[in-house]
Amino acid sequence: MTSTFATNFVSSKLSKKRYLETNAQGQPLQGQVPLTYQLYTGTGNETIPYDGSNVLVLDSTLASGDLTVDFSSMNDWCGRTLQFIVLRTLTNDCILDFGSGQVYFPPFSGSASSVTLNAAQTPTVAEMCFIDPTTAVITDNPTVAPQNIIPGGPGQVLTTNAGTGIVGWEDPVSVAPKVLTFKISTDPTNDLNTNTATRVQFDSTTGSNDTTLTVGEIAPGLATDFTVVDETKYSISYSIFSVHDPSIALRGFIGINGDLYCYMESSLGITGQTLSGTLTVDLAAGDIIGVYVGNASGAMTTITPTTDYYGLLCITQF
Repeated sequence: MTSTFATNFVSSKLSKKRYLETNAQGQPLQGQVPLTYQLYTGTGNETIPYDGSNVLVLDSTLASGDLTVDFSSMNDWCGRTLQFIVLRTLTNDCILDFGSGQVYFPPFSGSASSVTLNAAQTPTVAEMCFIDPTTAVITDNPTVAPQNIIPGGPGQVLTTNAGTGIVGWEDPVSVAPKVLTFKISTDPTNDLNTNTATRVQFDSTTGSNDTTLTVGEIAPGLATDFTVVDETKYSISYSIFSVHDPSIALRGFIGINGDLYCYMESSLGITGQTLSGTLTVDLAAGDIIGVYVGNASGAMTTITPTTDYYGLLCITQF
């Protein structure tokens, strides 16, 4: 195939390829230059000179030792572009030695007199431009060619672990909110009558929980507090309905680390009373969430929930 290195190379406006034309003796016509290849199939443990070909192909695992490719004659190739192809996973390193010259490999700002390819970086394809008699630039950084890729599961994405060359399928991190919902516990010890507001007990065997909150239990199935593991935004809401002596008013709060928010007090003279509150807040790891209820009128009659459907806690983790 015609090489663009020819001094009188002709390219049509339609980018039509013009193949090498020769005379009867096989000599190129019109100054055309053939596309050239340098192929290495040895076992390594040696140094070979780059011969100026358009493509350098390494078809070996280098089982015997490191292979050094000598690029020190850089002044001979100024203005050329080399495609460097490694077809196999290397056992030993391949060292590209530029002698007193320098090679740049973006996005790194510095230069080096040599580049080392190791097993984690192969197989690979790279492109190198000789822009000066003593300077080369790798314009296409070496990237690992994935091998043995199998179809992923539903909704999975193909990812790479930067710097390791590991390619695989992973479940994407969900951005959907996670929710905890527990009903209020009907255990008799869940006394809502105390004059000092105390934490309400929720039945952790009901509802659902896919948050990362740590559930604190005073007994199996009786949750009183919820400790934050992942720092993010949380929305906390509760609702409690109680039927009791209308001379008693209930008061409720949402507690964060013992500090009380969203004060709510029911009205006197009503047999069926409802407390509810909602708080959305950014919380840090270790913060503790709780719901507090007390008797605003003084201890007169023990008030306990009569059914778990009469109270609900919902915590949304964003």
